[in-house]
Amino acid sequence: MKKIVLILLLAVSAVYLGTIWQRQLFFPDETRYAEIAREMLASGDFVKPSLCGLDYYENPVMGHWLNALSTRIFGEAKGTVRFMPALCSLLGALFIGLFVHRGRTGRELDQYIVPLWFLTFAFVYVTGTYGVSDAQFSMFVTASLCCFYFAFTEEKRHLTILFLAFSGIAAGCAFLTRGFSGIVLPAAAAAGFLIWQKDWKKLFTCWLIPLVFAAAVILPWATAIHRSDPDFWRYFIGVEYFGDISFSILLLPVLLLPAAVFAAAVYRGFRGEFKTVFQSGSMLNFALCATLPPLIVLALGGRKIVCILPCLPWAAVIWHEGVMRYLERPGKSRKCWDLPLNILLTILAAAGAVLFLYEQVIIWGKLPSRYLLYYKGEPYFLACIAAVAAAVMWKVSVRNDEPMRKICAFFAGMLFLMVAGHVSIPFRIWGRMAPAEPFQQHVLPLLAGRPDVIIAADKNFLPYACYKLKRTDIKLIGSPGGLDYGLSKSPGSGRYPTREELIQLIREGKPVVIITSSNDLLHGLPVPRGKLTDRRFGVLVSRYNL
Repeated sequence: MKKIVLILLLAVSAVYLGTIWQRQLFFPDETRYAEIAREMLASGDFVKPSLCGLDYYENPVMGHWLNALSTRIFGEAKGTVRFMPALCSLLGALFIGLFVHRGRTGRELDQYIVPLWFLTFAFVYVTGTYGVSDAQFSMFVTASLCCFYFAFTEEKRHLTILFLAFSGIAAGCAFLTRGFSGIVLPAAAAAGFLIWQKDWKKLFTCWLIPLVFAAAVILPWATAIHRSDPDFWRYFIGVEYFGDISFSILLLPVLLLPAAVFAAAVYRGFRGEFKTVFQSGSMLNFALCATLPPLIVLALGGRKIVCILPCLPWAAVIWHEGVMRYLERPGKSRKCWDLPLNILLTILAAAGAVLFLYEQVIIWGKLPSRYLLYYKGEPYFLACIAAVAAAVMWKVSVRNDEPMRKICAFFAGMLFLMVAGHVSIPFRIWGRMAPAEPFQQHVLPLLAGRPDVIIAADKNFLPYACYKLKRTDIKLIGSPGGLDYGLSKSPGSGRYPTREELIQLIREGKPVVIITSSNDLLHGLPVPRGKLTDRRFGVLVSRYNL
């Protein structure tokens, strides 16, 4: 069983690091992060984040540093901006595995199975293979809390100090990734744990070493950004950090899918044994404190839903323990596992079969292609095969009575779905989110050998245009989105022309190319010399005097 579990863990890791190279960059997030990293490397300014040549203070700088490092190593490959999220997801799984190993649950394989629960949560997989900084943030928070727990359980004083120092360093890196949540979430979890322990002495004394090392990590950049732009902290704290409320604790069951279907099994596993299982000072007690207090802080603070990600490694610890306690109990009845999995596999297999038949009927009936979910040549059959294969493995899980084999068969089914996840996304969906292909086909030919062309793009296409052309003088049309702050400062002068200013440029005979996804943005402009509409990608390219 250990070999099987290790093979599954390696296979899931390979999926994380392998699938990120399969598809083009999606806007708005991936193209934005890729361009910020490119500008850092091009300008040599690793203090102040900029996007399209404009000050951009959505987050601090650590995520951009990691993306810049990835760009330096891999260049402009499609998966460059996704490499660090994938790597950090795996590192987060490693830390939670070390935590379980340290906690000594009494089961040899728990230290490998808990990371599998974590990595197969749908929300973890999506954020871990998407080019944003949430997985990096989660990894640093997880590392900080693991080191704090190691310090709490360590008997040797010098190792206790070392673990507390590492906890502070990781929290400082979390702060540099997403701001104050990087300090608040570990502090809330640790405080909840010590209060539950009634260890009042440590509650008021254990913060010194982590805070000193966190400050040592944060202060150099915090001072540098203040010198570079004294307005950074006012804008980041007042506008970006506390500017929106979108978190709801009620979404937690959705984020734990598909494992959430075993909620009844987890409940039955802990029923009547809560005080024993979560006794003060235990590994599970710490995992509970690393989940609930941060969730409460996030809900009260109105943070974005992605900020819940650092709670999921600890939820995986609790989830696995509840499932194992349920499956290990005497008796053959496993309805709380078998029934929801039977329902899930039936729906999945039926969906795969219906999708295959639907596509075949449209193709063989020679009906218009607009009725197809997948266009001709797309590997829709991979989604069908993956759905059926996953259903078969889940049926194996249902038929097996040995707890570890049931769980491993479930993960094997998840592996099929994860492998097909990227390559089976229909073009109808990703085509309108990935600007690379329309840009390559319709824009680059117009700009060949013409550096004098004035380019204007909407907020969706602007970051990728700057990224691909390595230019930061491209103008913005339409809604500025998150670029409004940068446009209001002196470097943004002339970058956000009015409709009248665009008309004046065109009438002066300047070569102008406008890239947009909305025909409304072209309303009122002179008749273009050429106008291309590609409905597959939802892009309009108009050229004037060219």
